Amino acid sequence: HPEEEVLFVLRGEPTIVWQADGETIERQLGPWDMVYNPPGIIHGIRNNSDEDCFFQVMLGNPRPNRPLYQDEALLSLQAKDDPDAASRQ
Repeated sequence: HPEEEVLFVLRGEPTIVWQADGETIERQLGPWDMVYNPPGIIHGIRNNSDEDCFFQVMLGNPRPNRPLYQDEALLSLQAKDDPDAASRQ
């Protein structure tokens, strides 16, 4: 996917897997570990244990989509902050 991704482990010990240029890399993570996945890199997460694994995923985009408001007053405020907002409605 085109978004960058940050994975933050809350509990458990997941294994993160990356594939690039025919090579597979695996790293086991633990609680409070964090890893960055660049856009376009094939990756996955595996739990090799019977213990539950919880993690937080944060996605980023170079130009995130802004909310589309239905309220005219909010649309007007947004347009003042972002002049091309009206073209995306």
